[in-house]
Amino acid sequence: MNRCYSEALVMPSNYAGIDRNEMMDVEGGKLSYAECTLNFAPAYLTKAGALAAAEGFAGKVLWDDKVYTKERLAAEIFTHALAYAVCYGPANVKLPFNIGNIISLASYVIADHANPINLGGDNFVEESCFYACWVYAK
Repeated sequence: MNRCYSEALVMPSNYAGIDRNEMMDVEGGKLSYAECTLNFAPAYLTKAGALAAAEGFAGKVLWDDKVYTKERLAAEIFTHALAYAVCYGPANVKLPFNIGNIISLASYVIADHANPINLGGDNFVEESCFYACWVYAK
């Protein structure tokens, strides 16, 4: 079957165009700040646990009007969990790698909002911490 894509698109007579904001409402809209929070769980100290937690948020518009990948959100969850475990967790929490300076920086930057974990709205330093922790974890 031949298709011609060089002609103008003709819409049905009952077609009503909608803008981006209306489309977001039709598709469920963006998630509120409260909907983008998770309470700390020891499972988030593993990449698999963080990836599982990120599954429900990936590809959705978050409160900060951004859409994040599953891996990016998992890195944020993972780093928040590490910072919380280092700063406030029990002494017997097993960390997935030698934390060194990376988690020290992450703890300093994000420990104040590590539990609950608030997804999105991060600055360059926080994003860098997420990436470093995710990459260097075993």
